[in-house]
Amino acid sequence: MAMTREELLALPATIKAPQVAKALDVSTVTVYKMIREGTLPVPMHRMGQNFKFPTAPLLEYLGIRDEGSDPTPPVQGESMRTPKGKVIVSTKNYRYKGRSVLGADLIAGARIFGVGA
Repeated sequence: MAMTREELLALPATIKAPQVAKALDVSTVTVYKMIREGTLPVPMHRMGQNFKFPTAPLLEYLGIRDEGSDPTPPVQGESMRTPKGKVIVSTKNYRYKGRSVLGADLIAGARIFGVGA
């Protein structure tokens, strides 16, 4: 059963695969299959043997906004510098772990995890 809007807004900043599955109304097996195939519609971060998913992009994908917050999404043409000095531009695609990722998603993920400048 899918999560309600209130349940989704109450999620912590990062969640695990079973919570993503419940939010997307699919099985956990399907979430792991989508990870393997690179088709999961939200970003994912591997931490050791665990997968963590930032909640903000999941909510955005589902079209759910918390009217009381200001997530400050990346604007077109915005850029950031990574800790290693690489410049990421929001409108450009990048290869990340074998997948094509939009720069705006990388910038949003960096904001969620407090990385970059």
